Amino acid sequence: LWFTGDLFAQQIDFDGKEEKNIDWRRTATNTIYASAIWAPVAHYWYEYLDYVTRKTLGDKFPPTSPRFVFVKLALEIAALHPLSLFSFFSCTGFMNGKSRTKVMEQLSNDFLPTLALEVAMWTPLDVYNFRFVPVRHQLLVVNFGAFIESVGLSWIQNHGTLGSLSE
Repeated sequence: LWFTGDLFAQQIDFDGKEEKNIDWRRTATNTIYASAIWAPVAHYWYEYLDYVTRKTLGDKFPPTSPRFVFVKLALEIAALHPLSLFSFFSCTGFMNGKSRTKVMEQLSNDFLPTLALEVAMWTPLDVYNFRFVPVRHQLLVVNFGAFIESVGLSWIQNHGTLGSLSE
């Protein structure tokens, strides 16, 4: 997904340009990050999230109840999104040869705006996912969002949140 997402983001970069050379290092970096770091975390996250929510609420609320969904969503927003964005910007930045200073600069400039975009995109998808999809299938729904997210993160990693489409 992230391989295709990065290539899609690069196609956006190519729009209107004569030279259209794919940056294979960029694509490889995003693919390695997604395969080696994000995929193992995501594989276990949704079951762990369900487990923690059940422990927090006990047996008082069924898994599709609004309160159960709200607790899962709150944990997702408070824990997963900030950690995954920090990991993404740090890992891909260092893998692309950026200095610690440049990685910290990008985190300073892009972390909060990107987190706001993530929350805006993932909240409706997560509510649907947590309310209507069995835990064992939730990662499949997340993969749909992950493709969209990979395009956006690839763009932001290379242009910043304020990057111009006319660059």
